Amino acid sequence: MDTENNKKENYMPHIVIADPPGDATAYDRAYPNMGVLSLVAYLRKHFLDLQITYLDAFVPMSEHIASVIAIKPDLYGLSFSYLNQRLALQTLHTIRNQCPDMFIVCGGPGPTGQPDHILQNSPVDCCVIGEGEETMRELVEEHVYNKRNWQQITGIAYKQGDQIVKTEPRKLIMDLGNLPYPAWDIIDPQKYVGQHYQQNQKCQVTQACLVISRGCPYRCAFCSNPVWKVSKPFVRIRPPQKVAEEVEYLYSRGVREIKFVSDELNVDLKWAKEVCRSVAALGHEDLYFQTNLRADKLDEEFVVLLRKMGCWLIHLGVESANDRVLEGIGKHVTIKQIISATKLLKKHGIKVFWFMMAFQLWRKNGKIEWESKREVLHSLWFCIKLRLKGYISYMSWSVATPMPDTELWEIAAVVNKDFEREVLDTWDHGNQDYLGFDISSLGISQKERQSMIRLGIFTKGMFALLSGHFAIQKHWYRIPNLVKSFL
Repeated sequence: MDTENNKKENYMPHIVIADPPGDATAYDRAYPNMGVLSLVAYLRKHFLDLQITYLDAFVPMSEHIASVIAIKPDLYGLSFSYLNQRLALQTLHTIRNQCPDMFIVCGGPGPTGQPDHILQNSPVDCCVIGEGEETMRELVEEHVYNKRNWQQITGIAYKQGDQIVKTEPRKLIMDLGNLPYPAWDIIDPQKYVGQHYQQNQKCQVTQACLVISRGCPYRCAFCSNPVWKVSKPFVRIRPPQKVAEEVEYLYSRGVREIKFVSDELNVDLKWAKEVCRSVAALGHEDLYFQTNLRADKLDEEFVVLLRKMGCWLIHLGVESANDRVLEGIGKHVTIKQIISATKLLKKHGIKVFWFMMAFQLWRKNGKIEWESKREVLHSLWFCIKLRLKGYISYMSWSVATPMPDTELWEIAAVVNKDFEREVLDTWDHGNQDYLGFDISSLGISQKERQSMIRLGIFTKGMFALLSGHFAIQKHWYRIPNLVKSFL
């Protein structure tokens, strides 16, 4: 009897937090799942005796399942996106078959955007909708520690018989400065390949990403934003000094290039300048940065500060070189502003990367409109012209792909009722950079669409070869992938 009591007293709760297991078709793992790292750090802060095992995307399915069976956790949580949901659902069914009594939770962009679909097609007990830190803390407290009813927690969805129940939306975390730093110690940064381009071409550099804000005030037709449009303010920013402190920590772990993760660093120009000053004050001359900017919110002082901080590459979400298209999809920026920003960055020695996305669709006055073949070709030739003039160094070339809770998703359902299967099939078949769906009902045949995708693949490949800085040591496998996509 005493032995049994001692076991209960010495028992430490144990949970597993996981990504979908690694497999041959897994997408490019540039960086770790930052949502999971933040979640683990938050749970550690509130439960000092809680054991947490993280199964990352490099763990194969067989090892993933075996680990869960061996641990028998009090809670199993899986984080996944919309696009890798098929692998995630397969994993969830396998876990349930092997562990019928396990409490299973899922979260991330996939369950947040489609909780009904996930609950109807998987054996999970609960979907976490939106930001997961506080919701998971309450789930662990109620289910794991107190063994009480968890179904009144806000920000979740679950099945009750044949009905799906959604509780009140979880309020967003307003003060990001009070969040602990992500649990960087649970991952090996060197396993992640980072961005395709790196400043130092002479050696393999350890890269990392750093989340400095959450949210975006805009609503582009193609952008999925169910997580942070729950309540205002739509944008929350971290204190500049906190950003600098985390940069210093990553530097101490050998990281020499960092991607600032923010929908647009300059959403608040005053704050962005303070971030640059705080990081520059660290004085690390061998540390470099990349980040995303909006083209309509920068001045010369800001660009100079970016350069002083060590920023060598800026990503601009251009999408199309046609003002009609930019207005239609809700970018709230013009080609003139984009060119002006590009020239200013170039003037101060910062290279520019343009994100391009062909075949956009949107609604105007209740009618569906789309980017014509002529406009897509104009965008491509416009990029080539600016490359020849030396204004841009790199470009991406993708296809507008519907995501849940977007205007594009609603339009796609009208244009092609089978669009979702086509998108997920293309992803599963390994052509993950060029998804899209059949839009031949709009007068653009599959053959024409594919030919323009091939032109874009060839062009961006030539940009990469001519401009240098392609991290060939870590991204060599992308070359055959591009050839496969081209063919």
